[in-house]
This record gives sequence, structure tokens and C-alpha cells, in this order.
Amino acid sequence: FFDFKFLFYLDNAIKRSAKRSIFITAKPPRKSCVKPAYKPRASRSLAFTNLARIRWASPAFTLAETLITLAIIGVVAAMTIPSVLNHYREQEIVSKVKKIYSTFSSAIQLAIYENGTIDTWDLAPKSGNYDRTSAAKFAEYIKPYLKVMTDCGTDSDNECMDDTLYKLLKGNNHVAYGSNSNYYKIILADGSLVWWRTNGSSGCASSDGEAENVCAIIWFDINGKKDPNQIGRDTFSFQLLNNSIIPNSANGNDCYLNAGGWSCVAHVIEYGNLNYPEKK
Repeated sequence: FFDFKFLFYLDNAIKRSAKRSIFITAKPPRKSCVKPAYKPRASRSLAFTNLARIRWASPAFTLAETLITLAIIGVVAAMTIPSVLNHYREQEIVSKVKKIYSTFSSAIQLAIYENGTIDTWDLAPKSGNYDRTSAAKFAEYIKPYLKVMTDCGTDSDNECMDDTLYKLLKGNNHVAYGSNSNYYKIILADGSLVWWRTNGSSGCASSDGEAENVCAIIWFDINGKKDPNQIGRDTFSFQLLNNSIIPNSANGNDCYLNAGGWSCVAHVIEYGNLNYPEKK
């Protein structure tokens, strides 16, 4: 008797066994080393893709854009550069005024320390209110403490100064210091032109305008013979007292654009600018 049911189960068992052996022995497929071509994501819009193409197609500015930019830069430069240069020149003057004031203050104190107060230096002029002899004697006391590049003495014909007329702040002609032999002239190492004269009787007993007990008056031009040679612009002065040096106050407070400008050295030292008031 042949059991067909047994054959049915045997056939199914053989089929299952064959499938299992295929799964076990089969190797997984090898991965490719070639990178797939880039495909933009579906989320990227058409407008974004076109914009990217435009940017890559025109990376530089056009000629019109460049010219407009240069024109704007030129206008801004024309408006700002003059004020910047004026401020720089002004600060250069302020710096030199303060430097000379400090230089002479130190020199005077050293000279006093070595030789006594100025009223003991016997600076009285031989004739008149002042003369070349007393100016030269003052130079003997003060020059050792200054860095002098050129010493022109009291000669009226010299390389330090010429016969140029110096002007007051308001623009009027004042005097030609260079041709006057009563002034002693020197040029400092920084190019500043300095000259002085003594003031009146011995013992520093004379006055100079509103200042009392003035021994000497010292002028300086920060840029030598160069223009404008004007009080309060490039030329300033100090008064020398018995034991100190002070800004010139011979005419009181005359630091106005319509005045002489002698006291403007005090304005420059205190405020650090040349912005003088229009008028009293």
C-alpha cells in the first residue's frame, strides 16, 4: 500500500531545504565605487536654480556700477579730505607751540639753577629800552640749554631771517624783525626760528603792556621763513619774568580775529586749537 500523503510531505520538505541552501550560500551584491551623478533635490525651486546660474554667469560689476561707485567715493573724499588736512595742520602747529613752550621753560629753569634768577644776570641795555649787547648777553645764559642748529646773532644781514614784514592776526603789517640788530636770532634743531630782546632796565623792573617785571620777550616762528609769518598763525611770543616764562599778555586779551593776536599763544596752549573768536 503506497502512502501518497507521505510523498506529499516529503516533497514539501525537499523544497524547503533547497530554498534554505540558496539563501545561505548566496553572496550580497557588491556596491559600486562610482558616485552617482548629482541630482538637485526636488525641493529646489526653479527660481533658485535660475538665480544660481545668473550669479555664476556674471561674477563682476558692470562698467556703469564701477563708475557710479567711483563717483560717490570722489564726492565723499572732496568733502572730507580738506577738513582732515586742516585739522592735521592745526594740530601740528599746536604741538610745536607746546613743544617750544616746554623747551624754553626747561632751559630757563636750568639757567636759573646754574646762574641765579634772571634779575641778577645784568641784562640792562647800554642805551634805550633794549639793544644788541643785552640780547647777546641773554644768549650766553640760555643757549647752552637749547639745541641750536644755526646761530645768527644780532646781525641784520643774516641767514635766519630776512626783511619780511610780519603781520598781526587781523592782517595789518607789523614789523620786519630780521633787519633789526637789537634782536638775537637762532634756528632750533626742529627748524623753528626764535628771536628775542631784553626789556628795559636792570633787575627786570620794566613792564611790557599789562605784564610787570618783564626781563625779556621771546618770539618764535614754527616754520621759519615760510608764510604766512603772522601773529597767531605761525608766529607766537612769550614774556620772560624773573623766574618763569609766560604767554605774551602785553595787550591783554587780544586773541580775536580783528585784533593783534599777541595773547593767542595762551589760547593755543589751553584749548589746543586755532579757533579764535571773531571779535570782542
